[in-house]
Amino acid sequence: MPEPLHRTVRSLGLVSLLTDASSEMIYPLLPAFLTGTLRAGPAFLGVVEGLAETVAAALKIVSGRVSDRLPRSSSPPPCSSRTTCASSSPSPRSPRSGRCTTS
Repeated sequence: MPEPLHRTVRSLGLVSLLTDASSEMIYPLLPAFLTGTLRAGPAFLGVVEGLAETVAAALKIVSGRVSDRLPRSSSPPPCSSRTTCASSSPSPRSPRSGRCTTS
């Protein structure tokens, strides 16, 4: 039986779930809010949507370049491409199922 997750991991997972849910709920309402409540025209709505897409694309480029320039770690993270997570059936390489072993 796998070990239970640490309280911090569970808390961060819950926060991530709630953040994702709230952003997915507000995204379809934004155009209605801008045009209905703020009385913005279709052109302004297009500018806002285009600006949001532009900022998202620019941040992807910047974060990719920053990531490329950071020094690499000498050890791989757990269960990365250099490790094999054992399946439910035991094997000679990993006597216990559910464990990660370095290959």
